[in-house]
Amino acid sequence: RALTHFVGDALLIKTHALLDSLTGGAAGRALKRVSLLRNRNDDGNGQLQFWQVPIGYGHAAYELIYDIDIACETIPATPEVDLTADGIFARVIRHLEAIAPSSDSRSYSVRTADLISDGHETQQAVARHLDVSVATLRRRLSEEHTSFRDILQESRAERAGLMLAQGTSVTQVAEFLGYSDVRAFNRAFKKMRGVSPAVYARSSMETAQA
Repeated sequence: RALTHFVGDALLIKTHALLDSLTGGAAGRALKRVSLLRNRNDDGNGQLQFWQVPIGYGHAAYELIYDIDIACETIPATPEVDLTADGIFARVIRHLEAIAPSSDSRSYSVRTADLISDGHETQQAVARHLDVSVATLRRRLSEEHTSFRDILQESRAERAGLMLAQGTSVTQVAEFLGYSDVRAFNRAFKKMRGVSPAVYARSSMETAQA
């Protein structure tokens, strides 16, 4: 399974790098999130340092999620692009070498999302792991046009979506995520996903059975 995940991760990186290369960097600017099949704690995940956006783990399919406004921008035609297999491979390799990030270059919002996914769901805990004060964490996230609350809600919504898709009841999901009651969970989930947990679960089951 580890090899399968590694190959899938590598193909996803190659796909995004090719899109980013052919669009002159537009795909890189538009990328908002990626979804992977692997679990967070699986072995052989060093290649994941490539991604500079939040990563969703344990999904049923690989996904590259782009900002619709940037994705719809007109892309100037690029002359003399070699679209042979060798040309594409060489282009992707050059692009990967040019944009490959170092392990400490990720944004505060991405690192915060990862820590929340690891179970650190308070600002104090995240700030401690990032070796900054809570005030600095808040300021850094504000500079990135987000907040700890927004990232926490998105993380919970993602986790809730996975649990609902796996058949966990709405009540159990609400309890697992620490909501005071099911109504509070329903309101929070609908605000993030646009539909109620029950509708989301039913839609996920219908998609899986299709």
